[in-house]
Amino acid sequence: MKLLLITVLVAAVASPSTWVTPVVRAPRLQFRTFDSAAAKTKVSYHIYTPESYDTDKERRFPVLYWLHGSGGGLLGIRPLVEHFNTAIGAGKIPPMLVVFVNGLVNGMYCDWNGGNVPLETVIIKELVPHIDATFRTIASREGRLIEGFSMGGYGAGRLGFKHHNLFGAVSILGGGPLDLDFKGPRTTAKPQEREHIFKTVWGGDIEYYRAQSPWVLAEQNKTGLAGRTRLRLAVGDRDGMLPPNQELSAHLARLGIRHDFLVLRGVGHDALAALNALGDANWNFYAAAKEDRRLFFAFSKAMIEDSVSQQQRGWDAVQSIKGRLEPLGFASHILQEPVRSHDEYAKNPFPFLITRNRIVNELESCRQNLGSNDTIIVYSHSHGVQGRSGKLGGLPLDDPGAKLWRPAYLDWREYAGQLLALPARTVVVLTMACHSGGLVEFLNNDEKTKNLWQTRKEQGRNFLVITSQKNGALSNPRRIEGKLINPFTYAVIKAFEGQADGYQRGNAGQYPDGKMTLGELVEFVMDETRKHTRSEDAKNDPDPQTTGSYDPEFVIAPPASSGATPAAVQDDPPRWVTPVVRAPRLQFRTFDSAAAKTKVSYHIYTPESYDTEKTRRFPVLYWLHGSGGGLPGVPQLVAHFDAAIRTGKTPPMLVVFVNGLRNGMWCDSKDGKRPVETIVIKELLPHIDATFRTIAAREGRIIEGFSMGGYGAGRLGFKYPELFCAISMLGAGPLQPELNQAPRVGAQGREQILQDAFGGDMMYFKAQSPWMLAARNAGALRGKMPIRQVIGDQDETSAFNRNFHEHLVKLEIPHTFTVLPGVGHNPMAVLKALGWQFYREVFDAQKR
Repeated sequence: MKLLLITVLVAAVASPSTWVTPVVRAPRLQFRTFDSAAAKTKVSYHIYTPESYDTDKERRFPVLYWLHGSGGGLLGIRPLVEHFNTAIGAGKIPPMLVVFVNGLVNGMYCDWNGGNVPLETVIIKELVPHIDATFRTIASREGRLIEGFSMGGYGAGRLGFKHHNLFGAVSILGGGPLDLDFKGPRTTAKPQEREHIFKTVWGGDIEYYRAQSPWVLAEQNKTGLAGRTRLRLAVGDRDGMLPPNQELSAHLARLGIRHDFLVLRGVGHDALAALNALGDANWNFYAAAKEDRRLFFAFSKAMIEDSVSQQQRGWDAVQSIKGRLEPLGFASHILQEPVRSHDEYAKNPFPFLITRNRIVNELESCRQNLGSNDTIIVYSHSHGVQGRSGKLGGLPLDDPGAKLWRPAYLDWREYAGQLLALPARTVVVLTMACHSGGLVEFLNNDEKTKNLWQTRKEQGRNFLVITSQKNGALSNPRRIEGKLINPFTYAVIKAFEGQADGYQRGNAGQYPDGKMTLGELVEFVMDETRKHTRSEDAKNDPDPQTTGSYDPEFVIAPPASSGATPAAVQDDPPRWVTPVVRAPRLQFRTFDSAAAKTKVSYHIYTPESYDTEKTRRFPVLYWLHGSGGGLPGVPQLVAHFDAAIRTGKTPPMLVVFVNGLRNGMWCDSKDGKRPVETIVIKELLPHIDATFRTIAAREGRIIEGFSMGGYGAGRLGFKYPELFCAISMLGAGPLQPELNQAPRVGAQGREQILQDAFGGDMMYFKAQSPWMLAARNAGALRGKMPIRQVIGDQDETSAFNRNFHEHLVKLEIPHTFTVLPGVGHNPMAVLKALGWQFYREVFDAQKR
């Protein structure tokens, strides 16, 4: 009997085998695994996808993370799938994905004291990014809900409270243990099991247990939770967990954290009974999770006496911001017509003017169409009038021309009120209007306006205004890095190119993570505007202004994994030394480049065996990034390769993350200012071989890249087959014979790439292209090296990739061409779908 008891106790906690559970089968339910660096093994999960996920290919879906109770929760998955599928089919809740998280038998959804079971790390740092990279999710906190029952309710509380920037809603059903001393009712069925779990998970340390509890985490994060996270606690009146749930609700109330507390009549400790008893309240809770439809509204207000060049600069500014925001998922509404000719404008300027009614009507349209989770950016490049009586785009009322201008008046008080009344969760106003300090003045001093602002503030909704100050100096154009532009608009453009990502005042750009927050936007735009304002202007116009109540950590520009693609923008001057990216076993290095006449940076990953096997030489994978510079994706790539090497899926190798500039196209630019190819081939490769213990021959080098980097891997690999033993082109572009289309960056981006990299010369583009280089060196390529070309069937460049594959077939160049179903333009999704066979085969072939 004693032996049997010990066996039961051991089974009640996690063991390494529980990282991969048995498969549960149900309609529209998938069993998946991913490679976990933290767990050092595969970790499984189940995921439900609604029917519309298959039929609506452009749509992104919210995700509910379901955390099971003690015991593993597998038996409950099938009825839960039926429960959610029925509700979605009946239209009670919007279509959403449901991830059934593997919380181990009694993992308690935390990292165990002692570090042997890093469950929280696996979920937060690995599973959530994996889901966003693998499925079409709304990859922001607004698109994520976390919910659980019993132990899962405890986990939903502690993870939702601690990581409130990841989850927009938290649902605790029959949650426990919620008491601070781990002695409350129904903590476990048996005292012996309770003690065993307490020692196994929390190391028998009551202080460690308390530090992990939802009770303590709510207090630590009350500012981030209050008015921002939808939160509910629900528990049955026959559930032994009722008392600690009541105590947690009272605790949240004392902290000022709004939440719903529901006691379900006649319900015991039963997950489905609790969900069914919630009824319409339950469906309403889920229905609040909707797509964060970002909307960008812009206008450039002119005055009749403006020259055509002034009009054109305003139009160009609006279009530039549009070009930066649309690839990030912002739908744009532009109130401006481009100035087509001086004669047309001089004859009748009114079609090019933005009247008060047009602005008000646009804001009214936004008010009707925006949702409570939406984000709107309002950008104006416009005239205004100084002072509290200011009008947006008009003249003072005592001006002789007032009658002519009256239809264009928009009082600052009215404008501020219109903006504050928008139902969106986040309103960001970027205004380049002359004297638009009047907007800030009304926000800070007008009682009616302040009351509207205070209401938004109490609701936890973001309202941010960043503007130039008073006399118009900041709106005067000047040449900045070769472009005729004003400092404020220049700063905004650079921010949405990605340069504000990770920006910290005095520590610029050191910690990019692939997304830009409101706090980073404020600091970057303010600092960049000051930096490029001329000293003579600064005397009268010392600072841009900002005001508003907002969460500085709120993500305003989503990460690339959510479908965002940087606009085609070239470095001017070239950014040969990038910010530092930090990841385990990743080094930031520079070398002196004769071609660039300055230092050039790169990052390099070395495996553990590089430190332990001092005489061993290692192969090198040269990774070429896509447009935008690729820095945000480096930590994920490092984790991907490191996990595979640690688990023996691929042999140890060095990975060099090459600096190819934002849109260097991995060639020497025609004007010679960006000799990227020369630097990579003539300088970086010899530098790596001289600095690290590499296999300094073609047999020890693979070249691989994604998007622009896939194009670069093709052109450099085809041009220099004597330097590389394998070529891997992932989601490559542009692969067409002529650069007439560029679906990822649009017509404006295509023109800029053609101009910056290829001097506007289509013949030069053709000469540099993998298409031409493959034909030129077909004899040296045939049968000499493995070549792979991979593209997702949801990738906009798939047609061009298929044409290039057919071109290689005609040239009789052996290669593999792989189309990945359901995969879009996402490097991590591509790599994870491919596995490791390619690298193993390449390295094994070199050994023979």
